[in-house]
Amino acid sequence: MKSDRHEALLREYAEASGNFRLLTDIRFRLLALLPIASAATAAFKGDAKSADDAVLYAFGLLVTLGVLTYHTRNDQLYNALIGRCKAIERTLGIWDGAYGSRPRAWLEIGGAKYRWKVDHSSGVMLIYSASIALWLSKLLGVFIPPTAAAVQAILLTFLFAFLLSQNQEARLISLRRDAADAVACVNNKALAAIPSDTKFIALCAKLAGKKPEVVSARATFYTKSKDVTYFPDPLEGADAASRLVALLTDLTPEWIYICATNQRGEL
Repeated sequence: MKSDRHEALLREYAEASGNFRLLTDIRFRLLALLPIASAATAAFKGDAKSADDAVLYAFGLLVTLGVLTYHTRNDQLYNALIGRCKAIERTLGIWDGAYGSRPRAWLEIGGAKYRWKVDHSSGVMLIYSASIALWLSKLLGVFIPPTAAAVQAILLTFLFAFLLSQNQEARLISLRRDAADAVACVNNKALAAIPSDTKFIALCAKLAGKKPEVVSARATFYTKSKDVTYFPDPLEGADAASRLVALLTDLTPEWIYICATNQRGEL
């Protein structure tokens, strides 16, 4: 490896590690403050049932959902940083690096059918579910008896968590398949033919969540512009194809490459 490339990777590794620590710190701050604030507000207000109280409880519920949304996006960036640091370690030949050697979450509680997995996601979801159920029970308690409100809040929260989990898993499966198909579409294809490949553009548009004409314009720039020399012509190999798909979809090339090669046996 050239010395300038080696130094660039070392600097990126240090920067990515710093961002990883920052996101971890934000995660713990959110998890510490949210349940305390929710419980304190509920205890202070008691069983108040005025219209103003309903507005306060609705505000608390919306804020909790907003923080959950932010936290979910934080987790996506968090996982992407871990993946990038793993890739840098492998490139540098550090096969026993801190990120590549992270143990999986192996502890589970329960039987073969119903199990509680001891990992970050389970703990985070439990904290947010409890906060959502608390705010929802207080809001419903303005209109119906407290006991019925608590039962309905727990059921609605459980349903929300279940549907969210199912939607996330289905979305991930769809993204993995589309990413693999997109790489297969352009592997060994001439660069000039890529912007007019309607199937490839449609797949990338789904992955990017953008209109096909936007993705087509990006593809034209990255494959035809004389100022851009990112890719070989023809586009040979899953690595080069994954980098092009990443540029067009704003997803990480490491993740796309994993999908294209089915490294983890997920497809």
